[in-house]
Amino acid sequence: MNQSIARIAILVCFIILSLGCASVHATSLYPTSFKAQLQDSDRDGVINLRDLCPNTPQGSAIDNNGCALINTLYHNVRFQAQFDTNQYQLDESLHNQLAELAETLKTHPNSLICIEGHTDSQGSPYYNFLLSKKRADALAEHLITRFHIAPKRIIRIGYGQQRPVITHTESADTKQNRRVVARILMPPKDDTGTPWRIPFKLNQYRISEQQKTSLQPVVLRLIQQPESFVLIAGHTDASGQYQHNMRLSQQRAEQVAKYLEKTHAISEYSIMTLGYGATRPLVENDTAYHRQLNRRVEVRLLEQMQVSQQVVLPKWTIWSVDKLENSLQSN
Repeated sequence: MNQSIARIAILVCFIILSLGCASVHATSLYPTSFKAQLQDSDRDGVINLRDLCPNTPQGSAIDNNGCALINTLYHNVRFQAQFDTNQYQLDESLHNQLAELAETLKTHPNSLICIEGHTDSQGSPYYNFLLSKKRADALAEHLITRFHIAPKRIIRIGYGQQRPVITHTESADTKQNRRVVARILMPPKDDTGTPWRIPFKLNQYRISEQQKTSLQPVVLRLIQQPESFVLIAGHTDASGQYQHNMRLSQQRAEQVAKYLEKTHAISEYSIMTLGYGATRPLVENDTAYHRQLNRRVEVRLLEQMQVSQQVVLPKWTIWSVDKLENSLQSN
């Protein structure tokens, strides 16, 4: 009797399960709205319910939320123009590039622009120095007059034939040496705004042991950050003639640069020297003490400005496997 009842119970359960399975289809297990959330519309491997970035570019690497992995690339802000022999005027075709350069300067008001003029080796070194300075000045004046960049934000340097790109004088590519190069520089994040100041006695430009000691913080920073630039600006008081003061201030700056290069092996390409004479006094030249303050070299550290650009990382590995599997299946 008990076995019959058990058999009847099993048969009833089997009938109920059979009827249930026959009447319930897989498509009805979930509501239509929920089923859509279980799909992977952008085919990135993450279902719509968990996908925080529903329109991921196809083939890009993604994180657990279905968002494309982004890499930030940096490129230096730099401008370069070539010149014909003995020419220094800028071509009008460069206007758009200069406009972008000026816009970057305006967007970053703490930035400076360093403009370097260069020549090939034809002509005398003195003539080439003057020509390279004219090339740098042409770009500077263009930025000042057309784009209203403040003159104090522009560093102009003429290198003449000292820094060639092509060293073979018989090569037809020496035109590359006739150039102007401009780069935008920024003060370091920890910059206080006050440069290192090295005082000088009247009409003196050679640096003493005491002055060398005061340069040690600069040396240490340059060794720790070899990609930095150092701007060395020489100044005088107003007691001498204009030409004398300009020459003396340049000599002061070059003496500091020579010390950094020869004693501490700082690359000359990291050093910029300028002589301002008495044109940028720290204080009025009205007393002996004030004139003493104006006889100085100022040293600043700068970094080349970089602009960021975000790019989506490609999903190289996954797509390579997919292609391999498709190839095997087709065979």
